[in-house]
Amino acid sequence: MNNKIDFVWSSKKEYNALEPLFLYFISQKKVKVNFIKIHKNRLVNYVSLPKISYYVVISHSHTYYRLKKYGWKGEFIYVDHGISPIKYYSYIYDFFYKSSLLFYPGEIFKRKMDYITNKKFDKGLLGGFPIADDLFNTKINKQNLINKYKLKENKPIILFAPTWGSKKNKLWGLNNLKHLNTIDNIIVVPHPSDYTFSKIFKNIIIPKDRKELNNILHLSDIIISDISSILLEGTLINKNTIQLILEEYPGTFPLIDLNDNNISLPKNILKNEINNSNLKKRPFKISFIDQDMVVDFTSKLTELSKTIEEVLKHPNKNLNSRNYWGKECCWKFDGKTNERIYKMIINFIENKEIKQLN
Repeated sequence: MNNKIDFVWSSKKEYNALEPLFLYFISQKKVKVNFIKIHKNRLVNYVSLPKISYYVVISHSHTYYRLKKYGWKGEFIYVDHGISPIKYYSYIYDFFYKSSLLFYPGEIFKRKMDYITNKKFDKGLLGGFPIADDLFNTKINKQNLINKYKLKENKPIILFAPTWGSKKNKLWGLNNLKHLNTIDNIIVVPHPSDYTFSKIFKNIIIPKDRKELNNILHLSDIIISDISSILLEGTLINKNTIQLILEEYPGTFPLIDLNDNNISLPKNILKNEINNSNLKKRPFKISFIDQDMVVDFTSKLTELSKTIEEVLKHPNKNLNSRNYWGKECCWKFDGKTNERIYKMIINFIENKEIKQLN
């Protein structure tokens, strides 16, 4: 068996996604592992990086392309960095099919892949979301956190955590914070790719690590977002969520560059999905699947206060829907995700076998 595996990342989002699995590998002491950041600058990589192992675990296509520019010629294992199936980029790029082993966050992702490839993709396994284990095991001291974030006691705590895109479009992400100015007890956490951009806003919290974000999720009574994975992560711990109804969302159809050379999807499938995307009628349609991911409550920006009142009056109104989407998007939320993924990776490397282990 190859006794070395490297975990390679290029952004904070990837780092957070891979760290729990990396730490589990360390705890097992079976193979040597490194946690390596690969830079955009190829020269920096040549100067600063150790020799990268044949097998790597990554969580984003950017990392793969940087590795190739660096000269790496091994095999990669893909673990997803998010669990929102609405985003179009899951499985449309050639990157995914170059993986030697790919882990689906949940069953709905597998259904997407089956549709796109007509069930010809045989390198995917149900894995879950590595971040979910820490979320599952998090315990908080609520009073300490209320004091830390200077919140009001005996009032609902609202988390606003939009997906990326704040710096690209005035109608996306943190730019919608202006519609929440009248809401009390609000915590605002940007998407990691918008951390730098968020500095132009007031009262933004940038979590020092994933553990702090997990604490905030457990602390919150209601989570407001658009199509971020945060909605589903909150759902996993039975939090009420409000999905914002917007005119368009980053990373969704029909917004896509048809000239992207890395798209490997048949053009007829891609064009059909773009042409049939009607955000006014179906703002939360999942790409390539005829389902709408309406997790809990939805709201227009102008009706948020009214929707929050509705949530507080009827918190269990959409309980069945919350449970359904949590299970669909995150396979087996039981605190053992990293253990299972670890075993399947080891089995793959030792036996050259892609086998589902439950």
